[in-house]
Amino acid sequence: DVSRAEVSFSQQARGEMRDFLACHQNEGRMEEIAVHRPDLPRLADEIDGWLGEIEGGIRFVLIQPDEGSSPRDLQVRHWVLSNLFGEPLVQNSEGDRQVHVWDRDPMRRMADGARYHQTHEGGDVHTDNVNIPSLWDYLVFGCTVPAAVGGWNVIVSGHAVYHYLVN
Repeated sequence: DVSRAEVSFSQQARGEMRDFLACHQNEGRMEEIAVHRPDLPRLADEIDGWLGEIEGGIRFVLIQPDEGSSPRDLQVRHWVLSNLFGEPLVQNSEGDRQVHVWDRDPMRRMADGARYHQTHEGGDVHTDNVNIPSLWDYLVFGCTVPAAVGGWNVIVSGHAVYHYLVN
């Protein structure tokens, strides 16, 4: 029942986020914005409340966005959420902790060495943990601009795959 996974923040938590965005709207790089749980107590409490569903229930949540948010606001929201779930890990050799997934050039192909998230080609079912030596607990994947065509995600339970292979 995927409807169990659809969650929204309370008005109080949304207010905390709006205030946070207003305070940090002119800052440069996303990763330079410091996020501290005590500064966003209601938001952090609501995320903590979802952990039971994430860790023992359906295994993920779909957080409904606020209407009318700019792409920059959405990117900052994703950064904030990532930090409230834990310390974001380095994602690539450049040291980025937030990576943008979009087709950078319609002529780039995986067969020519491009990474799938930089092309119009989809990746097979995989774990994003293969390129990072540290294990992580949560993956925050956000959408700032919906795709005109495609843009689907397939979410597979690693626990279900494991139990299928064991039996």
